[in-house]
Amino acid sequence: MVKVRKIQEKKLRPLDDNLAREVFRLDSLEALRARVRQNLEHEEEVRVRREIEAAATDALIQRQPLELPERLVQWMLERVIGEATNGRAVNDGLRQELEQHYRPGVERSLKRELLLESVARAEKITASDEDVAAEIDRMAQSDPRQAAKVRARYQTAERREALREGIVERKALDRLIELADIQDEAAGSLVVPATS
Repeated sequence: MVKVRKIQEKKLRPLDDNLAREVFRLDSLEALRARVRQNLEHEEEVRVRREIEAAATDALIQRQPLELPERLVQWMLERVIGEATNGRAVNDGLRQELEQHYRPGVERSLKRELLLESVARAEKITASDEDVAAEIDRMAQSDPRQAAKVRARYQTAERREALREGIVERKALDRLIELADIQDEAAGSLVVPATS
């Protein structure tokens, strides 16, 4: 036998100006709707940009076949497997499975990096100290509570150089997309110019 002790109904607050002010610290419900709309539009822009970047990268890799040194691939696989297993030792069978699983992504990533480096050289793309400082500022402003940690993280020359390389890679990808002939999604095509 089951005995019901209490039945409760969860009541949602009405969507009104009070909700916008008290919960979201906005002036009105209309301001809340505008914020939600803006966030959704931004998410869509980011999604589309990622798709374009992936298509440009795939087209570049297809147009510029590149043989990777096996030692480089193995070195990167070791790093990826080490991260995936938190540095724990794995038996040979599992290691082979992990290598098979991660190899395509590792090879694509390495080809992308090398080809974008080639685009950057051909287009004379660089990142200045001001670019690096602006990127650190942007990251710090995106999460003000972590600003001090972000700035501290990039105090070393090594970290700043890694950030500089990332900026150059992003600029090279931007240039590649700028040069690409992006056609209608229904046609499903993206034509990337050959690199030097």
